[in-house]
Amino acid sequence: MFLAAVVFIVLAVTSYATAAAGDRILGDDDSFFRRLAIGDFKELNKLIKPAILRLADTSVSRDMISFDVRNLRCTAFQVGDMTVSSKKDNLRRVSVPLNIIDLDMVCTFDYSYWAALIFSGGGSAKVTSSGNDILAKMAITTNVGTLATRPPNKLVFEQCDANVIINDINFQGGVAAWVANAIEGNLRGKIAAMAKTKLCQTLDDWSRTTIADQLKAVGETLAKYPARYKVDPLSLEKALVAPEFVTLLNLREKDNGIAKYVHMALDETVSYFGTETYDLDGEVPGPGPTDMNINIFMRNSVLDSSRSLRIDASDVPFAGVNGLIWQGTDRLTKTSIYLNRIKVKGLDTFTRFEPLVDIGDYTLQSKLSWEYLEFECDVTFLIRPSDRKDTVLINPGMDIEETATFTFRIEDVGAIASLLLAIDQGLLEAVEVGSLLRTSKMSPCFLSTIFDVAVSGMSLNLNDVKPPSLVGFVSPGIDRVFGGVMDASFVVFRDLLLAKLPTFFNTAVREYVNDNVLKKYWSYAESEQCSWTSSSDPSDGTIDLRDLLLTPDDAVAAGASGKEPYGNLFSSVLVPMLDGKLVSPDDNADGLPLLNDHLIRPITKIQSGAEGTLAFNTDLFAIESPSMASSSTLVQLRASNLTIQNLDTIDAPVKLLKPTGGKNLNNQVTLGPVSRRPLKMSSKVVMAISGENSPLKMYNDLEIEISVPSSELLFDIFAAIKEDRLLSFPLQDIDNYHCWLDTVLPSNRLNNDTN
Repeated sequence: MFLAAVVFIVLAVTSYATAAAGDRILGDDDSFFRRLAIGDFKELNKLIKPAILRLADTSVSRDMISFDVRNLRCTAFQVGDMTVSSKKDNLRRVSVPLNIIDLDMVCTFDYSYWAALIFSGGGSAKVTSSGNDILAKMAITTNVGTLATRPPNKLVFEQCDANVIINDINFQGGVAAWVANAIEGNLRGKIAAMAKTKLCQTLDDWSRTTIADQLKAVGETLAKYPARYKVDPLSLEKALVAPEFVTLLNLREKDNGIAKYVHMALDETVSYFGTETYDLDGEVPGPGPTDMNINIFMRNSVLDSSRSLRIDASDVPFAGVNGLIWQGTDRLTKTSIYLNRIKVKGLDTFTRFEPLVDIGDYTLQSKLSWEYLEFECDVTFLIRPSDRKDTVLINPGMDIEETATFTFRIEDVGAIASLLLAIDQGLLEAVEVGSLLRTSKMSPCFLSTIFDVAVSGMSLNLNDVKPPSLVGFVSPGIDRVFGGVMDASFVVFRDLLLAKLPTFFNTAVREYVNDNVLKKYWSYAESEQCSWTSSSDPSDGTIDLRDLLLTPDDAVAAGASGKEPYGNLFSSVLVPMLDGKLVSPDDNADGLPLLNDHLIRPITKIQSGAEGTLAFNTDLFAIESPSMASSSTLVQLRASNLTIQNLDTIDAPVKLLKPTGGKNLNNQVTLGPVSRRPLKMSSKVVMAISGENSPLKMYNDLEIEISVPSSELLFDIFAAIKEDRLLSFPLQDIDNYHCWLDTVLPSNRLNNDTN
């Protein structure tokens, strides 16, 4: 809108601010020089240079000379420089000064004259004009409320001052020198004054029509997003209707059946995403600065190499054919703006990722925040000469096509996101373990059990909006002008944008996520999504633990097939996760395996209140019996208050669930040595002999402590698991240990091969 205004001013000035005499249109060799910003407006000047603009006929009379000017036409327009700035005068008004500097042009006209009643003649003339400046100021206002609550509804040109310089008039044809000398000065002044008046009238008329229409269109668009718009995050749940044969999983029943494990999986996922760790795949090789796992996941799995989420124009709901997002025609130009693609940056700058809270039977909610969100839009501007009948361009020049990048950034973004998650409980409970052992099928299988899913609320909290930018034009001048336009737009719409953006996200963005993201990956249940087949052929029908737990190369080295007959969930995800969370050393603390910090210390603190300590404040055993020598003598032996300290000193080497055969798992746990922290076991022991006449009568209350600087625990687990029963194990029996025991092959059915 503002660029069209600037270009219109350029051509309006060339139309009305210059007049002279002549009879032909100049060719390419008649271009004039420019003083400022040489080459900055090369593309714009290509558009306007060959344009031909007709000016009104005029006449000059002086000293019995009547000089008539007809067919006044101007061409060879060149712009030296343009500037656009802005200033917020008050809550209802923004001033936008527009400056056009060093405008050059060449005009021609036909003339005829009568002098002293007896002399007459006619011909043509060429006028050169350079170094023209135009200073104008627009006022953008609203007469309803303020610009923080209402869009502007009025634009007027309050000030317009054109400084037009006629450098030379070259008369051609039969004109007496004394006639030319007599009228040239008056002719220049008259045309300059007429040009200034006409220019300002034209700009004022234009602001009342074209700009007013565009402001109205912007106002109608913004009106779609009322400020302080609220969405009931339970509205989708309340409107949800499921068939009688479908039972939806109640997420509030956390302690009942499979819902407990759904919550456990969701909580564990959110907890994992919210935990900070080293970004091993970051820009710096090796362990670098820590970051939240959700950010690392976004970079590794969702975003491209530029840390952006790319959205093509075809996926943007408001983009038309070929990405057309705006088209307008006025008397000067026909402008089309095409959206090529959008890049969303900052999705990997989470600063908060809180646990999910059930706010309904099927609705979860979480609080999120990002350091910033940045939207980078690649757009193409196609500026053609106007095709309207009343166009000011008679002989238009070539089109301008420019590609630029519009960047919009919001910082310190907080959000409360609500998600409707309606799971078909029957389908979920029927999922078999074998369907989940391949990571490629896990997500589709779980998604197939979802009856309905949608973002039901996205409440946004914005603290700041950065000024947008529009850069990348081939012409530096247009780039600079658009920068001023963006700054002016930001001054006008900033407060309103802050008020409207939360509504935009809670409506348009939320609908886009539901329609183009969630529905793209979610599908109704299909049998092939949750199916499994095994490529193994064990002679006794049992699971080969080497193929289950080891990577293909390690499994082959251990004597197994290495073909991943049971999928890659354990070998690629769970076992590495187990090693990473338990076996790996804690580099931030004492250097001991994380098993101490992630398992031993939490469990022991729950049991005893002290990390690394188990305390049993009961009797371990108590024996009372009569003495063999005399029935009147009673012997007592009691041990109690067993305490084991420094259990959190597990050190390398640690081996957990390492297959040494098809059915054998080797385990090794080493405790210590850790300086000044030996394994301690202590107990209170009472030894007493009672009896009135007993010569051995005594009562001893002892505190016995054993200190072990280091120890090693080695043990093997033999597990013969029936393949078909494990792979077909339904999730509905996941908390039934009887069913799990049923997957183990009875010892009387084992063959002699126990590898």
